[in-house]
Amino acid sequence: MAHVTLTRPVAAPTVDTRLVAGIGFGLIAAIAWSGYTIASRAGVMSGFSATDLTALRFIVAGLVMLPFVLRRGLATLAGIGWRRGILLALGAGPLFSGLYTYGLGVTPYAHGPVISPSVVTLGALGLAALVLGERPGPWRLIGTAAVVAGLVLVAGGEALFGAEGDFTPYDLLFVGSGLLWAGYTVLLRRWQLDPIAATAAVAVVSMIAIAPAYLLTADYGRLFADPGALAFHALMQGVVAAVVAILAFSKAVALLGAGRAGIFPSLVPVLAVVLGIPFLGEWPTAAQVVGIAVATAGLFLASGIIGGRKS
Repeated sequence: MAHVTLTRPVAAPTVDTRLVAGIGFGLIAAIAWSGYTIASRAGVMSGFSATDLTALRFIVAGLVMLPFVLRRGLATLAGIGWRRGILLALGAGPLFSGLYTYGLGVTPYAHGPVISPSVVTLGALGLAALVLGERPGPWRLIGTAAVVAGLVLVAGGEALFGAEGDFTPYDLLFVGSGLLWAGYTVLLRRWQLDPIAATAAVAVVSMIAIAPAYLLTADYGRLFADPGALAFHALMQGVVAAVVAILAFSKAVALLGAGRAGIFPSLVPVLAVVLGIPFLGEWPTAAQVVGIAVATAGLFLASGIIGGRKS
C-alpha cells in the first residue's frame, strides 16, 4: 500500500489593511500639502496676501463643512466639543496657515516645505513622549539628529559651504507653524477623534474666528481683479489644503498612530521642491538638495517606519 504524505497548506500572507489604508491616506495628504505649498507661493508672489489666502482657506472650508456640523449638532460642534474644537483650530487653523503662508513670501522657496514638516515630526516626537508616554528608540534618535543636520543645510547651507548664507529670521515662522501642527497631531491621537468631525470642527471654528474681520476689511477690488485666480486659490486653499489634506492626515493618524503618520510630512519637501521647478522656475541650491535628502532620510528614521515599530 502506497504511503501518502499529507502536507499542510501554506497560508497566504495576510495584508495589513489598516497599514495600507493609513499609507494611502498619508500619501494623499502629502500630495495635497505639496500642491497647496506651490499654490500658496505662487499666490503671494502674484499679489495675494497671506491674510487673503488664510481667509480663503477657512471661509471656503467652513462653508463646505458647515452642513456636516449642523447635521451632527452645532451645540456640540459635531460631537467634538467647543473646547476641543478651539484647541484643534489653534494647531491647524488660521494661526498655523498665516505663519506658513506669510513665510513663503519672504523666504527662499525651499525653506518652508522642509522646515515646517520637519518640525512637525520632531515636535510630535517630543510631545508624544511628554503627553502620550511614547519613548523613542535609538533609530528615532538617529533620525532626529539627521533631521537637524538637514535643516541646517537647507536653512543656511550656503554659509556652511563658504558662500553668503540665506538664513533669515523669517524661517522661525516655519518653526512656529510646525510646532502648532505637531500639537494638533498629538491631540488627535490623545483624544481618538473621528477624522471627519475633527476636520469639520477646525474648519468651522476657524471660519468663525477669521471671517467677520476679514470680510469687513478685505480689498474686494484686488481680490476680484482676476476671478480665475481667485477661484483657483479658493479651491486649493479651502478644499485641497483645509479639507482634503487635514482629513487625509487625520485618517492616517487614526490608522497608524501619531508617530508613524509623521512620516508623511517628510514627503512634502521632496514633492514641493521638485514640483516647484516646472511650476515656479525655482531651483534649489546644491546645499539645499543635500539638506533635503538628509532631512527626508532622517524623518523616515525618526517616524519609526525604518527600524521597526518600536524604533
